[in-house]
Amino acid sequence: MNLVKYLGVKFSTQVLTELKNGVKEKWMEVKSKSPLGQLPVLEIDGHKICQSRTIARFAAKSAGLLGKTDWEEIRADMLVESLM
Repeated sequence: MNLVKYLGVKFSTQVLTELKNGVKEKWMEVKSKSPLGQLPVLEIDGHKICQSRTIARFAAKSAGLLGKTDWEEIRADMLVESLM
């Protein structure tokens, strides 16, 4: 989410912690509605995507940070892969 913060985009987060106080039940509910049954999930206008690098690429592309040429985009993609 650092990229999203850097871009100044307003967002909210939901965090599931510790398997007590109903968190396991909440996770099962979230998991059943998540693409691939995984977190993190980014939801925009009813569309959900998961996987950290996919979310990072989407945010970068939306902000015009993926590059103007194929080679710039490949370089940005390489940098995203190195972050995770």
